Amino acid sequence: MPIRPPAELFDVRVALLDALEDRLDAGRHDVFTRAGLGPTARRVYESLTTDEHASEVVADRAGLPRGRARAALARMRRWALAIATPTGWRRRLQDFRTHVAKQLGVDGTLQRREQQYVDERDLWAWWRNHLVRKAGRRGRDRTPTTQVVMFRSVDDHGGPEAYPAYPCSSDGRADHQEAMRFVRRGLLQQLRDLELAA
Repeated sequence: MPIRPPAELFDVRVALLDALEDRLDAGRHDVFTRAGLGPTARRVYESLTTDEHASEVVADRAGLPRGRARAALARMRRWALAIATPTGWRRRLQDFRTHVAKQLGVDGTLQRREQQYVDERDLWAWWRNHLVRKAGRRGRDRTPTTQVVMFRSVDDHGGPEAYPAYPCSSDGRADHQEAMRFVRRGLLQQLRDLELAA
């Protein structure tokens, strides 16, 4: 019969996971991007809780030298993200991160960065598909649309889910800037539909 670990190990595991998720959620914000308060402030803010801790404890939890942690705490205090009490430092109960991000002009930075990564992945997949087509093979399909299709057109490259032809100049060189404009505007499906209608 296998021996079961003590139940308190599971309680400790849950508490550690909750603390880790709290730290990750606290630091995942526009205000802590480089144009905002920066990564040092993020590490210090992640180390703060709603309970009061001495600046040395906060520095140790953040893994930073005490002087850098104190400087970040003072900066966050000026922006109303941290509160100094007679016994230590803590997070504010009310979350002002979005307000501070707007004041610093960095609100929406992470969302724009995420969209940029999505666009770059789409462009890269389209470019790889173009290279496969140039080699004489059939390229991969894009993620199928959820749109209902009344009839299905197919050409040598596949159906509506296939990538459209990659934009190229008259001398056959790929035009990556034009391709990125199509990706950013979400026009790949319209380009493919035009190819199939031609």
